[in-house]
Amino acid sequence: MGKSSVRGRSKGDAKEDAAEKKKARGKNEPEREKAGDGREHTHGEVEDLCVFSSPPASLGERVSVLTRGLFDEVPIDTLITFRVLWGVIMMWECYTYMRHDYNKLVGYYVIPHIHFDYWGFEWAEPMSEEHMKIFIWVLMACAFCVAIGCCYRLASVAFFVGFGWMYMLDAVLYLNHFYLIVIFLVILIFVPANRAWSVDALVFPEIRSSTMPRYVLWLLLFEQVLVYLYASVAKCNEDWLRAAPLRTWIPGRWTQLPLDSVWRALPLHTEPAVYFFAYGGIVFDAIVGPMLLFSATFYPALLQCIFFHCANKLLFSIGIFPQVMIACTTLFFEPDWPRRTLHFLGLRPYRRRPHRRRPRNTPLTYTELLIVLLLLLFVAHQVLFPLRHYAYRLRSPSNVAWDDVGHRWSWRMKLRGKHCAIGMVARDRDTNETIAIDVRSHLYGKQFRKMTPRPDLVVQFAQHMAHRLHTETSLFDELPAIHVNLTCSLNGRPWQPMIVPKHDLTQIDWRQEPYSDWVEPLWPMPKELQEQWPWRWPWTFRWLQWPWPSVLEETNEEGRLIEEYRRGTVPVHMAGTRPMRDGNGRRLHV
Repeated sequence: MGKSSVRGRSKGDAKEDAAEKKKARGKNEPEREKAGDGREHTHGEVEDLCVFSSPPASLGERVSVLTRGLFDEVPIDTLITFRVLWGVIMMWECYTYMRHDYNKLVGYYVIPHIHFDYWGFEWAEPMSEEHMKIFIWVLMACAFCVAIGCCYRLASVAFFVGFGWMYMLDAVLYLNHFYLIVIFLVILIFVPANRAWSVDALVFPEIRSSTMPRYVLWLLLFEQVLVYLYASVAKCNEDWLRAAPLRTWIPGRWTQLPLDSVWRALPLHTEPAVYFFAYGGIVFDAIVGPMLLFSATFYPALLQCIFFHCANKLLFSIGIFPQVMIACTTLFFEPDWPRRTLHFLGLRPYRRRPHRRRPRNTPLTYTELLIVLLLLLFVAHQVLFPLRHYAYRLRSPSNVAWDDVGHRWSWRMKLRGKHCAIGMVARDRDTNETIAIDVRSHLYGKQFRKMTPRPDLVVQFAQHMAHRLHTETSLFDELPAIHVNLTCSLNGRPWQPMIVPKHDLTQIDWRQEPYSDWVEPLWPMPKELQEQWPWRWPWTFRWLQWPWPSVLEETNEEGRLIEEYRRGTVPVHMAGTRPMRDGNGRRLHV
């Protein structure tokens, strides 16, 4: 299972080649074949040839050789293993919607009266409870078919369509790792993951193969390395550099652990611990991808990955993300590592499988050119689209952590703790009478907590309520105006208004980014919070003194302020308006 440098030769392979050559000297001449450059190589030699067999003379030649190297054939074992792991993880995700009497499925898609939209997917609506239950069983069956390679293409397409549709049903349920799952589902539709160890390969022997094009492996590796790198870039912001929001999250989670837990014995509630996780996260995400690509650093990086994702699973509620990333890490092993593992365990003898380099002196076919073009478009989208929030900053004082413009699809994971208090009124356009809206009573489960920090979702809710008040009640003869007082605190900063109360939310198009006209800009960070940056610390080295300073007081104080602020309804002050009252003079609310 030796890890070689980027598509190069490993030391173990070199030793095996030498042994094979020595053993073959006394026998008949080994079978030889022509490589793409006209030279002859034994099967073992052809198997381990790099993309560059000799250094090209110019940049153009390097690009040409690299492009043709995309279509070299490499062992397919790692893709088959990934397919099985992926199918099993997706089956488990489907099962989480079924257990406890479909509690998760019903709570997400059946009980809520409103489901928030993604731009372009306003048409996506959940089905009835009975149909949703049937749907999740069908989705689980598709994941099982993917795992065993039965009707693989059809099952992959069906699972992608079904999972993608469910993902788009409610924007409050957005998670970065669901977006990553959708991307990998798209890739798996087109890769030949059913060529071996599959039902399809048994039923249709003509598709059976022990190799796959090199671009399949490179594409999967590219996506995973990109996620790590962009996660590191996203962490380089002024809040994360003062260990926020980890300075309240980790100690808060630490206090909830059982007293006999191993993690409870660690000083996770201290200042050095939260800074270790904050700055360690930046470094880990920045270097782990490149480290996994090289033999000298592969195993240290592998241990880091296991520790990082296990710690995330324990300390944070992030669903199947750790399992997904650990499964993806197997792609960085040698392509034939499953056979080497079986050989190491004594379960099956290891045999080297021949595979070929694509000829370097012949032009690309039209099919290959089309594949290269599609790969370039995919890579360009994945590289540029997560950076769009930087373009928004050129047009307005946008902060992606504050107004959520450019937050989705950008690998910005666990970067903010935003707490909000909201008050909302509906105003009659003729009489200027207002009626208070009890926002929490119209939402279910995590919808309230997920909606209030996101301005576009607040606008969607306001427009939904305006439509209901106009069509389902006799309070308003026409569509009422909706005004909101939304006050939030980002990562422990002072509370400040987010949406300008004078704006009528029914007149706002939430699809138009950025939101500079109706969202208040984020206030500058106070000086007392800037003192939490390590380069602002006094030269007393108090964090080296035992016992280490605790941050539990900050965690408890923030929790107390949040509860006090949320205790009552936040008033909405609108000049020239008066409350709408019933026949007994009591103020109306809905």
